Amino acid sequence: LEFFVTSDANWEHSFVFRFLNLSTTMSSSADAVNMQIVADLEIEMMADLYRRMSSACQKKCIPTTYRDPDLSKGEAICVDRCVAKYLEVHDKLGKKLTQLTAPDEKVLQKLQQH
Repeated sequence: LEFFVTSDANWEHSFVFRFLNLSTTMSSSADAVNMQIVADLEIEMMADLYRRMSSACQKKCIPTTYRDPDLSKGEAICVDRCVAKYLEVHDKLGKKLTQLTAPDEKVLQKLQQH
């Protein structure tokens, strides 16, 4: 079972930066290392989303006893809807998380300026 996931990961990127508490005053070599950590975490988070979504949608939509080598129309529609719902919830949670952590980011920026 294969899904092609396209999603706006900007909120994940900003969350990872806040999670790691990266400052703008770091040296360039430390920045490069931290950027690699951020990139690796983003890939890991998207891979985890893909695994959980694949497992959940397969369990929900595809019976364990296969009758045909291809998905039936009903199974395909179920998988499409399941993936769409999963990505919609993922996106909404990410936006809410960004909204909730925005005040913390402003405080951090003020502290860095002083």
